[in-house]
Amino acid sequence: TYHKYGGPGGSAGYWAAFQKELVLYFEGQIANTWSVLMHEAFHQYIFYACGEISPHSWYNEGYGDYYSGAEVQGSRVLEIGPFLWRRDLIKSKCREGSHVPLPEFIRYSQGQYYQRADLCYAQGWSFIFFLNKALPDGHPWRSILPIYLKVLQETKERDQAVEAAFKE
Repeated sequence: TYHKYGGPGGSAGYWAAFQKELVLYFEGQIANTWSVLMHEAFHQYIFYACGEISPHSWYNEGYGDYYSGAEVQGSRVLEIGPFLWRRDLIKSKCREGSHVPLPEFIRYSQGQYYQRADLCYAQGWSFIFFLNKALPDGHPWRSILPIYLKVLQETKERDQAVEAAFKE
C-alpha cells in the first residue's frame, strides 16, 4: 500500500513538501517505525524552518538520521545516541577509504547523494553526529552547523551557506 501510494523504492517513509504530507508505514517493529518518523519529521521541520527550502542532502539526511537515534520518553528527548542503521557501514567505508571526500560530499546535489544512497546516508549521519557529539565545547568546527543554518535561512542559497560554514 505504501509503495502504491507513492513511497519510493528502498524507503520506509518520505516527506512530500508539495503535498504537505509526511508518509510512512508500520512494518512490525515500533522502534524502526519511530526511527523513520523522527527522520522524516526532521525533513518537514527544516523545510519550513528554512523558508520552504531544503538544505543540502548531507545536512538534511544527516540530521534526519541523527534524530533517528533519539531516545524519547513521553514528550522529552532524553538522549541522542548513534543511529545503528548507519554506524557499521560508515566505519567499514572509512577503513576501506571508499567514503566520499568531505569537500565533494558537502557540495553533492541530491541526485549525487541518492546515486550512492547507502554510503551517503551513513556518511551524512556520521558527519552530523561527529559535529554535534564528538567535539569539545569551543572547538572551531562547532560553528559549522549553526553557520550553515543561519546563512541558509537568511539567503535561501545552499551554496552560499556551504561556503560560509566551511570558510577557512
